[in-house]
Amino acid sequence: MKAAEIGRSFFQSGCVKLRDLPVMTVHGQQLGRLSDVYFYPFQGTQIVGYELTDGFISDVMEGRKWFRAPADSDVILLGEDAIIVPAISETELEPVASSDSVIREK
Repeated sequence: MKAAEIGRSFFQSGCVKLRDLPVMTVHGQQLGRLSDVYFYPFQGTQIVGYELTDGFISDVMEGRKWFRAPADSDVILLGEDAIIVPAISETELEPVASSDSVIREK
């Protein structure tokens, strides 16, 4: 199914839950499980990036990774058991940057 054809939710409230779904390339390579999605603030609900996890131990040892959503959202297929992305997505994986925020003492 195309993204526009199915109602989805990141948490349990939607028809099909996106969180923790495996993210696979069209060639069958699993890139990880969906951990989070990114949106542009104040510009609607179009997903602009996907954060992936390989599990707790891998997250601690290697960190999570993410990739930018393709410009054409129709190339990402949302199945009931997996999210299918273009093969190029594997080469576009980047480490999730740590926060640059500073905790200030009062």
